[in-house]
Amino acid sequence: MINEILFKAVETGNAEEVEKALTEEKINTATYYGAKSIVLAAQQGNSEILKMLLKNGEKINRESFWRRTAFSALRAAKNAENTEILELLLEYGAGVDKKRLASALTNDTHKGASKTKLCYEDGIYIPEKSSKDYIFIQYAKEGKIKKVRDLLEESVSEKAILGAVDAALEKNNWEIAIILSEYCNEREVEIYTECIKKLFLKSSYIGDTEKVKFYLEKLIENAVGILTDETGKSTLEIALENSPSDIIILLSNYGFHENALQRAHKCLMSIKDEI
Repeated sequence: MINEILFKAVETGNAEEVEKALTEEKINTATYYGAKSIVLAAQQGNSEILKMLLKNGEKINRESFWRRTAFSALRAAKNAENTEILELLLEYGAGVDKKRLASALTNDTHKGASKTKLCYEDGIYIPEKSSKDYIFIQYAKEGKIKKVRDLLEESVSEKAILGAVDAALEKNNWEIAIILSEYCNEREVEIYTECIKKLFLKSSYIGDTEKVKFYLEKLIENAVGILTDETGKSTLEIALENSPSDIIILLSNYGFHENALQRAHKCLMSIKDEI
């Protein structure tokens, strides 16, 4: 997968390892490991490695570079109160989207919380701090799009977002599931990956070929970036021309169950026949 070696180098915290990885492959923040590399460096507070990554990606379109990294990286620096990392991120353009910048810098973590308080919601007592998450999931299950959008403007946990995706898909509320995946694509690398995995699995389970094609392409792009050629073919078309078995190997890296991979392979073969 693109930038996986780079990410593992960043994990070590060794600048020489990162420099070596960058000589072999440039950073691609449109991919899972490329985006995670930026976020991890910010979380580590390693300004030397972070600057190496940012300089390596200088020629990438700013919007493309920061779309999946700005929020998480800025939030990590803010929560750690690491001014040096925060200034470095802003220097390289992480604050271009003012709304995203404001959201990241005001997303406080609640440290040292005291005893859990309970509140009464929908006939049961639940922890007060999780009540918003609980309500959010219920809105997703009930198909209340405006309510879901409103709470996304506030603060709900990553766990709640994934729970809301499950709840929406359980009731076939695809519009809400799609809204949530698009929201995550602008913010969290790992949570976005989990969202599209859920959408792909649901699509393959119900046998919706068009949705399978769409989310399979998103998974491929999430791993290796957008593939392009002079003929204007899609990423999925190019990948299928190379080898459907390669796509299955790629999907196996996402941790899909064997049954899901078998369904995916069946869909891939039918898609290839159509192309």
